[in-house]
Amino acid sequence: MRRTKKTLRLIAVLAACIMLITSSGLSAAASNLTNSEQQKIDDYKKQAAAYQEKIDENKGKLDTLKGDIDKQKEYVDTLNDQIDAYQKEIDALNASIAALETEKAGIQAKVDELTEQIGGIQTDIDKNEQEQEGIQGEINDTYSELQQRIRDIYVYGRTSDIELLLNSTDFKSFLITMELSSSMAKRDNELITGLKDKISEIDALIEQKNKLIADLDVKRSEHETEINALDVKEQDLQNSTDSLLSSQEEVNVLQSEAMEYLSELDHESDEYKALLANYEANIDAFEKEIDDILAAAAARRAAEEAAAAEAARKAAEASGSNSSSSSSSSSSDSSSSSSSGQTTRSSGSGLIWPLQYSDVYISSPYGYRSDPATGVTKLHGGTDTCCWSGTYGKAVSAAASGTVIIATYSSSGYGNYVAIDHGGGIVTLYGHNSSLNVHVGQYVNQGDTIAYAGATGYATGAHVHFEVRVNGNKVNPMNYFPGGI
Repeated sequence: MRRTKKTLRLIAVLAACIMLITSSGLSAAASNLTNSEQQKIDDYKKQAAAYQEKIDENKGKLDTLKGDIDKQKEYVDTLNDQIDAYQKEIDALNASIAALETEKAGIQAKVDELTEQIGGIQTDIDKNEQEQEGIQGEINDTYSELQQRIRDIYVYGRTSDIELLLNSTDFKSFLITMELSSSMAKRDNELITGLKDKISEIDALIEQKNKLIADLDVKRSEHETEINALDVKEQDLQNSTDSLLSSQEEVNVLQSEAMEYLSELDHESDEYKALLANYEANIDAFEKEIDDILAAAAARRAAEEAAAAEAARKAAEASGSNSSSSSSSSSSDSSSSSSSGQTTRSSGSGLIWPLQYSDVYISSPYGYRSDPATGVTKLHGGTDTCCWSGTYGKAVSAAASGTVIIATYSSSGYGNYVAIDHGGGIVTLYGHNSSLNVHVGQYVNQGDTIAYAGATGYATGAHVHFEVRVNGNKVNPMNYFPGGI
């Protein structure tokens, strides 16, 4: 009865602790919603909402102005303004998605950690129960032995020392009988003491198990809270992604409309000049953005290579290697790198064509041409490629192994596009995709599907714009395919 009361008191205390801990855990989870990461996400959403309001306002103006010949200039300005608003909304949505991905990854890490902790606690509970079962078996055996001793005493009675003396044939047998009696009494005491110790062990294990169960309940509550938070983030992420795709589709329609309108305008008109100036300014800004990213990637790679070389030099000095063995080690390292997949190139040039289909053809080669949108002669810095059976949705393959340094959308040029750094100053770029299949920082092998062909950005139809840049400069991709495609 005393043990039962003690257990009930312990359970009551543990229940109160669980309520307190759970309450504090929920408060901590709620406080996460006001951290700096969430604030950034909210700011991005506000920016996107503000741009959406501007977009909605411009839609009405565009519908009104489009058929009014006398207001062509205002129509062009509004069209440019609308494309700019969409791009800013897309930028805000991209930033929001990136922040949501970061926060989602943090929550997922917490979920994984809690899952591991729950598994560990459950293992401890199982082990505790096994220990209890073993000790309970020992208690049962000891108790059975004591029961038998008590039964014998009850049946035969306890013999006094006088009786032992009178019943002994001689003094020697009396002493032996006394020794045996003493040993049995000692054994009885040991059994009783051992039984008490085992009961104490059981009590300690029960207390430990109750604490483990309390901890398990807390962790499960935290786990459920984090799972709910993860579901919210995933839904938020899906909503932002849907909004992004919708905005990309809208801006693609506007760009097609702007390009069509541009081709129909009088090249001497103010409207044409305004639209052309905006188009070229967007292209220039887009090219600068790419140049900056490539320069940053090159600087980062150079710093990493310098750090690796310095680490290798220090390691060689520390091991006392001579220049000959260092050279041998370097050669061995280079060979190992090649066999790890970084140079799995099938052709002598080192590149494969991004559209790996039998009916592929070149729709517009590298070189100077009349711009499809403006009619102005300028350098086409890549090779446009298509498939006779239809290009839209075709898998776009990595021309060589490398690290993705760009995987984004831009309304000012290539729409959904990817750039891969292959090392040695060589970067390949793939533009106008309908969707992307990789992310920045991801390592891809030659032939991996990195995107799906489309007509996003400034494009007159579905195709893959394929570029090769060496040390930041565009070169003719066909230089790498002397035998053609």
